[in-house]
Amino acid sequence: GNGDLPHALECAREAIRVKPDEYMNWSELGLLYLKNEPDKAVEPLRHAFGLAPKNPPSCLLFAKALSSAGHLDEALETAEDCTARFGRGALCLYVLTEVYCRKGDHDKAFATYSELRALDKARADEIYKSCLSQGF
Repeated sequence: GNGDLPHALECAREAIRVKPDEYMNWSELGLLYLKNEPDKAVEPLRHAFGLAPKNPPSCLLFAKALSSAGHLDEALETAEDCTARFGRGALCLYVLTEVYCRKGDHDKAFATYSELRALDKARADEIYKSCLSQGF
């Protein structure tokens, strides 16, 4: 539960102190924040992405953090960059759909959602419930 968060954050920070060049440690810290305080997720995930720029999940997590924190222009730029480099897989399309949805770009959100639905119905249903069903 959330009572474990301070302990988990402390562990993640300790891992970073020991191995600051290990992108997984920064990712872990960013993920903990993403679930609880998305504003604080941006910098650790930016750092993780800097350490592992060729890693698709690190790119997408950074885009998701930006989106969750409300930095929608940079989120879109990052998500489109991930997609250009790593292809239109389900994770990429999920993040893109979320960013378009948050930006209120109805047409693009539904276009990427349709593409996602063909690849991964479960993820498509999830983003539909969390964003598209809100009717902008």
